[in-house]
Amino acid sequence: MRIVQIAAEFSPLAKAGGLGEVLLGLSRELSRFPDLEVDVILPKYDFIDLKKIDNLRLEVPDFKCLEKGALHANAMWCGSAEGCRLHLLEARHSSGFFHRGTIYGCEDDIARFIYFSRAALEYLKLKKQPIDVLHLHDWHVSLCAPLVRGLFASEIQVKTILLTIHNSEYQGKCAAADLD
Repeated sequence: MRIVQIAAEFSPLAKAGGLGEVLLGLSRELSRFPDLEVDVILPKYDFIDLKKIDNLRLEVPDFKCLEKGALHANAMWCGSAEGCRLHLLEARHSSGFFHRGTIYGCEDDIARFIYFSRAALEYLKLKKQPIDVLHLHDWHVSLCAPLVRGLFASEIQVKTILLTIHNSEYQGKCAAADLD
């Protein structure tokens, strides 16, 4: 069974609160089962200590993601940390979405995580591997659910989509225009 988790945090590499710790614990525990293939996708923030990632390599050197009518370059790195298989999305967007020294608190957090959600799905589309469970963590990546059932329905095979809300205090509210 293949489980893909998409999140904004993964402790200790990128942690702002409990989400990173929960994702680490869950991923670690699931990875102990030999019949489960577990992947974690998160942004390649500029502050991540890459020395903490074993066997880090460039997996996909260039793939595009559409945003506001323009295609933007991305790359996907893979390796392992804390016993978990990681994929780090390097967004080469001119806005420097994940090159700000922080996970949250930017004026354009909505745009940043909408972009990350779409780019993560573009990567999964390239992989062409069926997914049994797509586990989305918090509002940051919740847009993946309708996108994978709508825009990517014919290109990404997903049996089950699971959204875990870790903190209902933070909701990522946005306007319909943000979703264009």
